[in-house]
Amino acid sequence: MELSYAFGGCTDVSASGSYHSSDGLTISDRVHILFSDAPLQWERDRLALEHHVDRVKIAAERALELEEVVLISLFPVCHAD
Repeated sequence: MELSYAFGGCTDVSASGSYHSSDGLTISDRVHILFSDAPLQWERDRLALEHHVDRVKIAAERALELEEVVLISLFPVCHAD
């Protein structure tokens, strides 16, 4: 919900996936991928975005303390009109 208020919307995609656990086992698990788009200027706003992502990662790790890994990725996208 926070991304909807902050950036105007988001999409949550649920899928089945697998990963290598810290024990070296391959484990099947549900994966949630959350997309959000924001009209920001990468060069100007990158540092602020990186700080925001750091805070989101800490909050997600606290909320999902039983999860082995929380991955947050940030990258620029160019939309063609």
